[in-house]
Amino acid sequence: MKVSSLIVFTLLFYAFHIAFLYLKDDAGLKMTFLDVGQGDSILITTPNNKNILVDGGWSFDADEKIGDSINPLACFIDLVVVTHSDFDHLGGVSRILKRCKAKEIRFNDVACSSDSCRSFVNNNEIKNIFAGDIYSFKPLTIHVLWPTKEYTNGGYNDSNDSSVVLLLDYGKFEAILTGDASTKVLNKIDIDRYLPLIQGKLDVFKSSHHGSADGLSRGLLKKLNPRYCVISVGEDNKYGHPTEEVIQFYDDINCEVQRTDPSGNIVFKVTNDTESN
Repeated sequence: MKVSSLIVFTLLFYAFHIAFLYLKDDAGLKMTFLDVGQGDSILITTPNNKNILVDGGWSFDADEKIGDSINPLACFIDLVVVTHSDFDHLGGVSRILKRCKAKEIRFNDVACSSDSCRSFVNNNEIKNIFAGDIYSFKPLTIHVLWPTKEYTNGGYNDSNDSSVVLLLDYGKFEAILTGDASTKVLNKIDIDRYLPLIQGKLDVFKSSHHGSADGLSRGLLKKLNPRYCVISVGEDNKYGHPTEEVIQFYDDINCEVQRTDPSGNIVFKVTNDTESN
């Protein structure tokens, strides 16, 4: 065998081996709250290797973190959901889409006013997302809890109020992702409609607006009774997130707090309907 042929064979072997490791179906459901500083980015990978990305942070290395978390050889995302137009959720998505191919992108651009947001909307094929929508990635089902079409069409003053809120249902494991939804918005959600899907305690609750008090809904949390409350937040951020009020309430309801600022990426793995992190 010629040296050049041997080199090509070796490279192909290692490429196949790396791809095989990423395609192995032995991890169950994996949900990663990526450490993107003061922002949100959540990557969900199903047992049949479907990738769902919720928000893309804003930092310049977010796209590398997300791409490398999926597959450095062939980054493909089945569903991208941008919860709302704030830069710390939307800013990194355009760079991610240059690195990774996406099958479907969902975003409500009613509050789109920045250049980065307009560029994102103008350069991608995007569909709206509303309460009642359901996305099936068997055995994972994603229910959209907010915003309603009527609320979106009626307009609002704060882009946070347009935040997409999602319920992930995977066997006995459920998680709720809230974007930056305000207390007012969280109180509007008809959570009683979805409580039958939640078996006992909610497993994971993504703290709204990086642990800000203006995203704290005591009534909602008491009904959900979550086991883990995840706060995606930048270290020593200028906003004072998370607030002591939110941390104290999580402690009062015995919700174990997980934060990206001291811990980095926060990973939940679910195998055989058993949750672990």
